[in-house]
Amino acid sequence: MPRKIAMVGTTSTGVKAPFDDLSWQIWGVSSRFPKIKRADRWYEIHNLEGEPPDWAREWRKSLAGFLGDVPELWMIYPEPELLPGKVRRLPVERLAERFETIFMQSTFSWMMAHAIDEMAPVGQMAEPGSEISIFGVEMEYGTEYREQRLGFRHFMGLAKQLGIAVTRLTGSGMAYDPVPYPMIQDDP
Repeated sequence: MPRKIAMVGTTSTGVKAPFDDLSWQIWGVSSRFPKIKRADRWYEIHNLEGEPPDWAREWRKSLAGFLGDVPELWMIYPEPELLPGKVRRLPVERLAERFETIFMQSTFSWMMAHAIDEMAPVGQMAEPGSEISIFGVEMEYGTEYREQRLGFRHFMGLAKQLGIAVTRLTGSGMAYDPVPYPMIQDDP
């Protein structure tokens, strides 16, 4: 059976994800907006021990509060006590070996790599009808644009090559592919 994953970020288009369609898995990141009705997975890849102690304490409390109904919390630096029985370690070594790390510049890059790894195992194409849709992800400012966007787009392209449809909302920051060099000169 093909998988359908909706990756939900923190911008306003995140509310358009298919929360009511149970054929879609909802994967979220960062703070959970009240309009995110359900989530099947949540990702927190940062090392919370490396953050200022007061901030990390409040973030841990916040995570435990808004993720109570989420079945899985995926972390690179697992803290099982955050959600007992629900914390999973992201398979960093396997993902790094398969995809290398040059494009691992954001949580969404890691999420895309994880989705691709599950949907199209090494040496296989994804099952026909497999899809990843992007909601609430803009990547338009500062380092998001310069570094993170490139990595995320890399994995979007790789997913397509492996038979996974990638859809994005018209009007979002990720909706249009950039004009390639040197054709940018011809772009009005």
